[in-house]
Amino acid sequence: MKVALLDINVLLALFDSNHVESEKVWEWFREDCRHGWATCPITENGFVRIISQPRYPNPLSTTDAIERLRQATNSKYHDFWPCSRSILDPLLLNKEMILGPRQITDGYLLGLCINFGGRFITMDTGIQTKIVNGAKADDLVII
Repeated sequence: MKVALLDINVLLALFDSNHVESEKVWEWFREDCRHGWATCPITENGFVRIISQPRYPNPLSTTDAIERLRQATNSKYHDFWPCSRSILDPLLLNKEMILGPRQITDGYLLGLCINFGGRFITMDTGIQTKIVNGAKADDLVII
């Protein structure tokens, strides 16, 4: 089984027990985390940015969000993936298949998974593998 890059929405559900999808995400995570899970600068920054906003339903302070993420990533199952590809790389995204700007980050993250031999775990049903060159159905898991 491949290492799983967790999307921002998955991280939010893991760290916020009141998140509407928390139980479902934890059920998936308990079964799958032993195969390894990953974060990258985009998912870490996005998680901290969203969960520390005062308008978020159960906000954490920025300091608390960073510390909780730091503790979780100290797991032997965690990997950190640097964002080592550029969106300008013509081999990364199939730009003819991108329908709009909301697919850019998810497409980049799926492409990062292809680069690291992993899979992208999200709750976003709008992402399609065809926007990333070389992506296959098993590279994307929608919880």
